[in-house]
Amino acid sequence: MSYLILPKRRILSPPSNLLVDWDSPQAQGLVGFWPLNDSGIAKDYSVFVNNGALFNNPPLVLRELGPAYSFNGSNQYVLTGTSDSLTMTGPFSLVAFINVTDYTGDYRVIFYRKGGAGDARNYWIDVEKTTGKIRFGFTQGGAGIYKFVTSNTSLTLNKLTHVIGVFDGAFLRIYINGIQDNSLAQTGVPDSLSGTNTYIGAFNGVNYFSGSLNGNRIYNRALSASEAYNQYNNPFDIWWQSRKKLIFTPSLKKNYKFFNMF
Repeated sequence: MSYLILPKRRILSPPSNLLVDWDSPQAQGLVGFWPLNDSGIAKDYSVFVNNGALFNNPPLVLRELGPAYSFNGSNQYVLTGTSDSLTMTGPFSLVAFINVTDYTGDYRVIFYRKGGAGDARNYWIDVEKTTGKIRFGFTQGGAGIYKFVTSNTSLTLNKLTHVIGVFDGAFLRIYINGIQDNSLAQTGVPDSLSGTNTYIGAFNGVNYFSGSLNGNRIYNRALSASEAYNQYNNPFDIWWQSRKKLIFTPSLKKNYKFFNMF
């Protein structure tokens, strides 16, 4: 959603009729899309409508991209439900804008979906404890058999960062701010289990995210390098109004500052 900042005036209420443009390349294979800026609910703008429940009242705060949910690192998170539309059985991608405020005390989960008994994982992406690096992957063959890649880059605290994890069937890849940061050869498929929960900002009562999250997306396909770059540089290109130039026009872009919430 889009927030236009005018001189001496701030418009915090987005247009009420924003629609995902399903002809947009950014919408292809989209199975979950939580801008995380809707008051009282983590609304899913994908066709699967996996609306998330907010636990322990994370507040909406104004960040670089407009309103975003801020998580306290101790008990706040989003639970998006058990729909099998969010179970990955092949290539997939996880996307989010994050602003992490602490990673010294714990791992900070961005996305997590359980994949079977114990700690089997269908997928996860988080910020590593102490190092501040991104980890992305899944388990394969049961609990504890982790297949994941770690970023080379450590995140800067209190700074907006765009992160993408991609599994294309041959490699696990991490993109940071539109550029591939690291990759690891990996074949096969993730462990999966029907009817398990997908978490945003925590994992089953631990590893709570500290900071703000928005623009969270899940794709059931692998994003390409060019798509990763475009999502960072043009995150609003998923909206019908933007692509039809009903909101974002060259003249407005020259004169006003936009906060784009995706």
